[in-house]
Amino acid sequence: MKIVVIGPGSMGSAFAEHFAKAHDVVLCKRHDKKADAIKGREIVLLAVKPKELGTISKEIGASLTKEQILISMLAGVTLDTLRTHFPHVTLLRIMPNLALVCNEAVIGIVEDHSLSPQQKEKINTLFKGLGLLPWVPESKINAISALAGSGPAFIYLIIEAMIEAGIYMGLTADEAKEFTLQMIKGSVELLKFSGKTPAEVTYRIASPGGTTIYGIKKMEEEGVRGGIINGLVETYKRNL
Repeated sequence: MKIVVIGPGSMGSAFAEHFAKAHDVVLCKRHDKKADAIKGREIVLLAVKPKELGTISKEIGASLTKEQILISMLAGVTLDTLRTHFPHVTLLRIMPNLALVCNEAVIGIVEDHSLSPQQKEKINTLFKGLGLLPWVPESKINAISALAGSGPAFIYLIIEAMIEAGIYMGLTADEAKEFTLQMIKGSVELLKFSGKTPAEVTYRIASPGGTTIYGIKKMEEEGVRGGIINGLVETYKRNL
């Protein structure tokens, strides 16, 4: 496929690098002539900031054709809004997270019935190997943005706190980081392997009157669970 990626940031560059393994790719930077770059390209990926939508639509809108697929990863910009800017092209909206740089992303893809089965298959092929590719109604894309898009930052906050606790307990920073990362990796694999809910696996770890349940009790008293839920919900509301 012939693809142009508009936007040289972390996301755009990561997509371009992945696509270039099997396709003809052009990465279009800020001052490049974008109207020329999109000519003859089957796929146009918009990886710019939402505030740049108006400028980009004026620059490339008239040059797009119905045969092309314009893929937008602009947070908070709906398909209806995109159609007002790009009325003459097939549109697709996605919401990826930064883990695509290591092929472990969640890329939410908005289910749009205007896409043909062949076009959907083309998109699945395009993103294959980057991680989880759920097709969802547009009503769920903001939840994916909060949970999978912003979620890594919250996970890193937890990891940072665990490393600092390890240091407090006498470990070096390197030791605490290594042990924490392996513990998290192992915990994820254990959960998937067990096929059980997180609570069910926790009950296997926390013995009656033991150290783990005391730690859980203290975290509940500190509002850890509520803080995580509220943080995600506030992130979700910000996207509405």
